[in-house]
Amino acid sequence: MSNATWRLEHRPALDGLRGIAILLVVGGHAHWLPGPSSCAGVNLFFALSGFLITALLLDEAERRGRVSLPAFYGRRARRLLPALAVYLCAAAAFVGVVATLPALLYAENWAMVVNGGAPGPTSIAWSLSVEEQFYLAWPLVVVAGARWGRLPWLVAVVGIVAAPVLRLLLWHGGAGWWRVYYGTGTRADVLLWGCLLALAVKRYGPSPWLRWALVPGAAAVAACCFAPQWWSVLLDPALIGVGEGAVIAATLAGAGRWLAAPVLRWFGQRSYALYLWHYVLVVEAHAGRLPMWAAVGVALLLAEGSWRLVESPFLRRRDGGPKQTIASPAGRTGDRPVLG
Repeated sequence: MSNATWRLEHRPALDGLRGIAILLVVGGHAHWLPGPSSCAGVNLFFALSGFLITALLLDEAERRGRVSLPAFYGRRARRLLPALAVYLCAAAAFVGVVATLPALLYAENWAMVVNGGAPGPTSIAWSLSVEEQFYLAWPLVVVAGARWGRLPWLVAVVGIVAAPVLRLLLWHGGAGWWRVYYGTGTRADVLLWGCLLALAVKRYGPSPWLRWALVPGAAAVAACCFAPQWWSVLLDPALIGVGEGAVIAATLAGAGRWLAAPVLRWFGQRSYALYLWHYVLVVEAHAGRLPMWAAVGVALLLAEGSWRLVESPFLRRRDGGPKQTIASPAGRTGDRPVLG
């Protein structure tokens, strides 16, 4: 049955899910959790991003009869660029302005492929680059779906099938770990699982029976935190996409209310800046230049400062208009980046 009245709205549990994702990333990089936890956390961000952005676009299409691509990209720029610019200014003091250009241009993932995955202050922006490259194309597919209604479904399904095949072909073809891990096309399926879920929920609504999906979905995500490296590269995106989709569907159906716990929501709201700032500090801690607890503590302070002083002021602006409180459904959930 169609459910044309369903809207994304603000879902506190999804903020909490974002909080779990950043805790997995930071915990994995700090070696407080199994190493693959950081990979699982990034894939959680990808799947949640695909769902939120697609739901936001579909809501706009239904509400206004069209999707404004300039407004969409304007929201993305206002939400992503301020915190990223502050971080890259700090990074430029150590590595120079030229070294920060791939991150600023959202091409850091391909710079990592060329450099063989060599870490640096800007390398953490590889995942942002994958997302933004994906969103150069996907909104166009959603817009085209207004004329060819099945097109977004077709593109999502084809991409979900094609991306794992591409990973396997590149892996067995000797392309290298970095090409498979950091490539845009090889990561597309985990984003598309979220997109496909948004299409399904928008069309059919979040059925109450989906509550049962919370436990197996969470188990699939947890399994990826203990997977070997080859699994993280080849299979993790697909399994996370399915598992995360099940968890999101279950929360929309009313399950997982514990995800809305204030502490998880706190981490979720600050996940973007924490993602940006934590990595270089954790690397410094691994090098023995400061204790790990101090590195994570400083990253948390920087994330709080970024949230209050840099990000929130821009979140209170909508479509270039006057300042407003963060009260609209899309502004509360859809306009926040879910990935660091």
